[in-house]
Amino acid sequence: MNIVKKNALIIESNPIAIKFLSHALKSLGFEVAIKSALSQNKEDWLPTLPPTVLVMDTEALGIDTKTYIEFLDTDNANHKTPIVVISKESTDRDIKRAFDAAEIRYVQRPMELPAFQRTVNDLLGWNRNQRVAKRSPALIVEDVNTTAMIVQKLLDVLGVESIICHTVAEFDAQMDVIYPEIISLDLYLPDGNGLEICKKVRSLKEIDELPIVIVSGNTEMDTVVECLRAGANDHISKPIIKEEFFARVSNVLKIRALQKSLQDQQKMMETLAFTDPLTNLFNRTYMDMALRRETERTRRSNSPLGLLLIDLDSFKKVNDTHGHETGDEVLREFGFLLRKKIRSYDVPCRFGGEEFCVLLPGSTAANVVTVAERIRKACEESTFSAKQLKQTISIGTSVFPELSVEQNLITDADKALYSAKQGGRNRTIVSLPK
Repeated sequence: MNIVKKNALIIESNPIAIKFLSHALKSLGFEVAIKSALSQNKEDWLPTLPPTVLVMDTEALGIDTKTYIEFLDTDNANHKTPIVVISKESTDRDIKRAFDAAEIRYVQRPMELPAFQRTVNDLLGWNRNQRVAKRSPALIVEDVNTTAMIVQKLLDVLGVESIICHTVAEFDAQMDVIYPEIISLDLYLPDGNGLEICKKVRSLKEIDELPIVIVSGNTEMDTVVECLRAGANDHISKPIIKEEFFARVSNVLKIRALQKSLQDQQKMMETLAFTDPLTNLFNRTYMDMALRRETERTRRSNSPLGLLLIDLDSFKKVNDTHGHETGDEVLREFGFLLRKKIRSYDVPCRFGGEEFCVLLPGSTAANVVTVAERIRKACEESTFSAKQLKQTISIGTSVFPELSVEQNLITDADKALYSAKQGGRNRTIVSLPK
């Protein structure tokens, strides 16, 4: 029996990121190949073997992200390759434009190990928890190697892998890539001090909830209080007593786990309120909220907002011929296909019945047609439900402010959709300004 191997290609120049990404992907069962940069010769841009997934850092490419993705899209062997784009800046317009060219997920650095692995699983349509790590690694910042090794072994007993940094510079380099589970921090380092690191972490909104434990030989009360005021969660004295370390670090991890649990519960409640239970896409209530939010953002940023209105052709026949259970399967599977064919920050909604809507922030009329046709063709080429049914869709599009005024965005897309249905179905019609 031939076993199909999963292979991942990483395009990355940062050695720390290479190590992190290789570990994350190998844990998911991938064989990993690495390119540290792209040459000037376009013939060398193509992967030797079409990868199951391509993970690339925008800084390593050395060219415009969209240019590279569009180049891959012209190659028959690579044009359907799922891509994870990694970047330090979430507002990079080149990255956002690149999403119109392929099936892509975006990950911002620093990265959490479980979150990155779930992103890959989601992109490939796998169980999102398949082989996913429970925790990110810890960062140990300690210039005395013997002490660092002791802390590493103690954390290992608690089920936390760890990375040792001997200097502030090494710590900063790791933090540029990794969102750690916990930071173990010495106060006195060759190129700085732990208090400054602690204050810096607490000043950054993206990482201000990170658990920090100071491990220091300075046990004076004034120093301990200063550490706590700087934002440390606890202080452990040197020499380290094993039982005290386990007790204090376990408490810090439990409190953080409780905070995450409460945050997850809050997100779950919001998800239930704004999610269509059949397709797991957003519902009409959320779409109305998102439309107001995105049109306001469009006015502020002077960037376009695209909208797709999608209708499953002759869907009543599916229910009448095969029953509503089969109809529900088709709707559910189309919702999954729709999510795969759009960008991670687009807004896919079940508009009602067999009608769907997608908001496409930052997309011009040309981009909107590209996405619409990608969805339409994917649907046409797919089969749905256990009965392997064929299904086509009709799509109407509108773009604010390029083709439609704000208050007519849905109305114009609806008129275009009607034209698509009247014109024979299985087509995309663009709303044109009057």
